[in-house]
Amino acid sequence: MNHEAFVEKVLSFAHENHLWERGSAILAAVSGGPDSLSLLLFLKEVEEREGIRLGCCCVNHHLREAAEAETAYVEEVCRRFHTPFYRRDVDVPAARKEERGSVETLARALRYEALEETAKDGNYGRIALAHHEDDQAETILFHFLRGSGVKGLSGMQPKRDIFIRPFLCVTRGEIGDFLASFDVTPCHDETNDIPDATRNKIRLTLLPRLLPYNPSLVKTLTHMASLMRDEEDFMEGEAKKEEIYFQRAGRILAFPLKRWRELHPALQRRLIRRAGEKVSGRAMEAEGTERMRHLGLVGKTGSRTSASGAVMELAGPFLCFYAGSSRDPSLGSSELLFLFYENCKEKEKPLLRETGIIKNNNAERLTCGPWILTVETISKPGETGRNQYLLDKEGLGHLVLRTAGRKDRMEPSGMKGTKEVFDILQEKGIPSALRRDWPVVADENHIYWTCFLRGSRHGRVTEGTKSFLLLTLTFRDKEIEAQI
Repeated sequence: MNHEAFVEKVLSFAHENHLWERGSAILAAVSGGPDSLSLLLFLKEVEEREGIRLGCCCVNHHLREAAEAETAYVEEVCRRFHTPFYRRDVDVPAARKEERGSVETLARALRYEALEETAKDGNYGRIALAHHEDDQAETILFHFLRGSGVKGLSGMQPKRDIFIRPFLCVTRGEIGDFLASFDVTPCHDETNDIPDATRNKIRLTLLPRLLPYNPSLVKTLTHMASLMRDEEDFMEGEAKKEEIYFQRAGRILAFPLKRWRELHPALQRRLIRRAGEKVSGRAMEAEGTERMRHLGLVGKTGSRTSASGAVMELAGPFLCFYAGSSRDPSLGSSELLFLFYENCKEKEKPLLRETGIIKNNNAERLTCGPWILTVETISKPGETGRNQYLLDKEGLGHLVLRTAGRKDRMEPSGMKGTKEVFDILQEKGIPSALRRDWPVVADENHIYWTCFLRGSRHGRVTEGTKSFLLLTLTFRDKEIEAQI
């Protein structure tokens, strides 16, 4: 491909993908290697024609002795071609002592941060990167080997936020031919010749072995990535339509469980990823996403799992997400359920503070607001869940399920004297706005259970208990109401 054909091809790609418009200020990220140096020279050549303002930033990572000379060389090239030059230094070795992760990942994060700061300081609205078709092919193979989905296989985007990649339509060889028409000598990073990091192994070992099976493999993979990006855009649009059903209460994000279960599996995964990323600020990995999806399909209220800094919990009629780990019990089902009842209930339906009674299969069900308490007589107790409590049936009065009152006191098991229920709720971190509606199980004389949180000395099971009452508290939803 000759010089003019190269320029026209890249410009056509840039216009098709709206990488810039007249008046755009573009900061080129240049290391001194052949790809980034070509990018700088290409943008300089079309600067006047396209009506753009060009600047150059070279980030020194302080990982190699040659980096200082390479930075100086980029500055010299910028002087020759009358382009504003910005130098930025990031100390990757020092940062690695404090942060985990590979050198490549850390260097990339620090480099992008430095580029964004430079663009902001110099009032540049775009940052141009020199990734090309061969880089795209390597990226796709990298994601393929990690078991990525459509998003990973769509590769790098021509435009993401302020970052643009004008060279994604040309190969490394075509870039080399373009650079040969200039009187410059690109720098060479010898670490790229060592098959140590995964990407180097893909470039130096895997791709050459695959090319005999398809000599046009790089073009094939980049074309596939373009198709995948279209698929990804469509699926993202469908996911955004569903986002209107997300509801937020404090740090918790929820999606109606019934609606989620009716969606296509691809949308289920996508909504999990979006919710997880919203609450944790981290990208969700495929394995964690799939684990959450399985739990959402078969789990019961109160079950939860975590991945990538996000917890997903089934809470009544909601699929709930919040930052943290499933090993941390500080925020559990009780808070989740009630937070969502408080924030998402239909305003025209008043809160029921009295107890209703429903008989079904010899079990008594007490209702109060959004709660249903199933009371069963059993002869032999087993393991109880977080939403269950055991009582000695003998000596109990007429049990009711009701909301806590300000003057309510109970005699907590394991301590002497009495304690205000509201104090128990406060100690457990229940927000003050929710305490007045917290469910308790009581009779005429005692409060036996501040639900989910504390039990009383009265009515507790002992070695002499002969008849047991199993209390199971659940959240009212359409499925439960249909059963009763």
